[in-house]
Amino acid sequence: MSKALSLSEDSVLKANFVEIKDKKNLKKHDLILTKLPGIKCSSHCAIYIGENKILHHVPGRLSCIEAYTGIWKRLTTGIFRHSLNI
Repeated sequence: MSKALSLSEDSVLKANFVEIKDKKNLKKHDLILTKLPGIKCSSHCAIYIGENKILHHVPGRLSCIEAYTGIWKRLTTGIFRHSLNI
């Protein structure tokens, strides 16, 4: 694990999120950390809003809702759930 990835995960964990190991068991409001193409560590996050969709903001674009498939699943580096939602 790279140092930058560890720092992203540390920040999430300090905010009382817990890593979800079963990536097929997503729940509304889970935080999904991803890396953007060409970047080697987590640099982007999305919120799972249910029905296999995420809400996120990619630099240079408006915030949007997209299907959580394809590239976003491949670029996922971790899924986290707030401890109050477990």
